[in-house]
Amino acid sequence: MIAAATSATGAGDWRWPRGTWLDGLRGPLQRRLLVPAVRLICRPLRVEGVEQLADLAGACLFVANHSSHLDAPAILAALPPAVRARTVVAAAEDCFYRDRLRGLATSLLVGAFPFPRRSGRGVGLERAAELLGAGWNVLLFPEGTRSLDGRIGPFKSGAARLLLATGVLVVPIGLVGTGDVLPKRALVPRRGPVVVRFGAPSRRPSTVSPRLLTAALAWEVARLAKRVSNMETGRGGSTTSRPFGEGTMVSTSRRSASECAEIHRRLARAVQRHDREGARRIYYTQVLPNPAFDRFETERLSYRVGAIDEGDQALAARRDL
Repeated sequence: MIAAATSATGAGDWRWPRGTWLDGLRGPLQRRLLVPAVRLICRPLRVEGVEQLADLAGACLFVANHSSHLDAPAILAALPPAVRARTVVAAAEDCFYRDRLRGLATSLLVGAFPFPRRSGRGVGLERAAELLGAGWNVLLFPEGTRSLDGRIGPFKSGAARLLLATGVLVVPIGLVGTGDVLPKRALVPRRGPVVVRFGAPSRRPSTVSPRLLTAALAWEVARLAKRVSNMETGRGGSTTSRPFGEGTMVSTSRRSASECAEIHRRLARAVQRHDREGARRIYYTQVLPNPAFDRFETERLSYRVGAIDEGDQALAARRDL
């Protein structure tokens, strides 16, 4: 049983305003204010893969990369109205609930709930689990903070642990362009193109470890948020939403076979030494952002790295993995 927590909004229960008459204002506010404002700022707003949510039944967890305060509004604007009406956002308690007015606006307009980041992080996951159990969709940003340069940072394990505990569907989301329209520390947005890409809903096996599931979620979001061509973004040289590591344009980042072979050798040596940090660093900075590694190869290497976390050195050393 989760105890009600007092938030900085002064409303007392963190669940507020869900369950009150004020919650009925959220739909009209989003439809008449939030969505038009997002479409005015994000021009054009391109949405891909949303048709995969047509048959979405029951609660699900949305996970996305994070580079701007515009991320949550852009995702909400891209969702079908029926899905948006049942979606709440995990918002940093230390940022959005520091004062009464900001907490009120965030809860009413975005449908957010306070999520502690620094202390009591487990409380935030408990709140998210309760909302999922009540049938709400929850939007979570596993990086825990906005990126300064558009690169996707390491995912925290909270989203994976939440999935394993609740068994709900997960939908990965990749965002491109929001960090250019409203960068971190900027107060005024500048109009520009934004792409919101939805992955397919899926249910993850409960037997996988949180570490391996975290790596899988990070890979899926990075794949959806990879840098796209100038035709798709409408802005040449954008630095927003690069996958892990250096990340360059797909059309210019093809590496030679010898370079890929060298990455394989470095990763193999790290695995053989049971160097967890070294193997993860190579995987996240040299494999994930490199388009020369296709999906099959990337997944194959993720299992090899994940085998270290599972403590199965024999599995990690196998040449076919």
